[in-house]
Amino acid sequence: MKTREPPRPGTSGNNRSLRHNAHRRDEASKTPSQKCTLQLLTRPRENDFNADKDEHFPADGIKTSYINSSLVKDPTPKVARSIAVNEANVQKDKEMSSAKKLLNDSMSFEDFFNEYLSDNTSFDVIGAIGPQGAGKSTILSMLGGNDPQDMYRYYIFRPASREAIESSRYQTVKIFAYIGKSRTIFLDCQATNCSSVVEEVLRHGNYKTDDRADIINNLECIDIVALMLQVCQTILVCNDWLFDLDLIKMIRLAEGIRAASLNISGLPTINTERRVNLVFLHTKAKANDFCKTVLASRVRIIRGLFKDSKRIRIPECDSMVLIPLSDIKPRKDTISNIHSAAPQERPYVVEEVVDFQTSIRDLRNNLACLERDPFSLQVFSERQWFNFTKMVWKDSTFVTSLDYYKVSIST
Repeated sequence: MKTREPPRPGTSGNNRSLRHNAHRRDEASKTPSQKCTLQLLTRPRENDFNADKDEHFPADGIKTSYINSSLVKDPTPKVARSIAVNEANVQKDKEMSSAKKLLNDSMSFEDFFNEYLSDNTSFDVIGAIGPQGAGKSTILSMLGGNDPQDMYRYYIFRPASREAIESSRYQTVKIFAYIGKSRTIFLDCQATNCSSVVEEVLRHGNYKTDDRADIINNLECIDIVALMLQVCQTILVCNDWLFDLDLIKMIRLAEGIRAASLNISGLPTINTERRVNLVFLHTKAKANDFCKTVLASRVRIIRGLFKDSKRIRIPECDSMVLIPLSDIKPRKDTISNIHSAAPQERPYVVEEVVDFQTSIRDLRNNLACLERDPFSLQVFSERQWFNFTKMVWKDSTFVTSLDYYKVSIST
């Protein structure tokens, strides 16, 4: 039987404490860089501006550093600004990401649009009118900076979806506005002669089918077109099929409805002899629509319709009177299904059709070269233009002319 050996002196139950003391001596002999470092981020304190770091060395050998959060470098670049910032400059730098409603459903202007305007005096105002599905919102989005390859939900002016077009539903209501980076104001109005708008009036309004709700919609469209003729420098008349005589009549009627306010309080004297440019866009054009002979004959018709107009200017260059635009995203079988061309002539037809992106680029450059009459005889800023637009909308002569026309067609 083995007997238990007695413990040696100095090695009884003190082995654990000896190892612990040895560990503490080894930790004490280490340099500060060899120690484990734990950093805690704290709120900025008043004393932290005098001392960058407060270091503490507890007994366990772990170095704890309290770093002022205000001294930590932010990887995000920041723009240095002075304490006194001019409010006008802040508003001038404010940009729009998408179009905003300028004229709401109650036929009144939204005042928040003034936040995106500045005191800039070098600006252009371009509007678009036309029937439903003619591509007004799409064209203005392209002119505002979108690309034809962008998805529809990224467009500046939201276009109507394919389901909405197939079910004859409208997309734009009243007037939407967008200010581009080049300080160009784009105005998109609701469709003219739109049956779905009439159905909306009958559904939500207290009108019967025999109350001639189409007259109410027609008056509203004339009201909007008349406003566009007075506050725009250039108007794009969009149509996907030759000429819409109803739209031509509406433009000529809206031309006669003009505000009589010449001296508006707080604004310069209004230019009564100002004329607006009228540019016709033939959207969804086919190969025959690009023929020079066809374009020349249609331009002569347009000039004859507006030859006696005193407030509408038809561009002198024939290439800017009527501009054909092909489909923005044509299908692969679009060219092969042209029945008007023989098989041996199809390669020639493909060369005649101008790409949509090329046409938009040329249109953008040509619009900048058009003659633009000033709104007033003095300097006119963007904010003054907005005030001028609201005053025209409330002008008594402007409203009375519409009421007189309403009575004349109702009798």
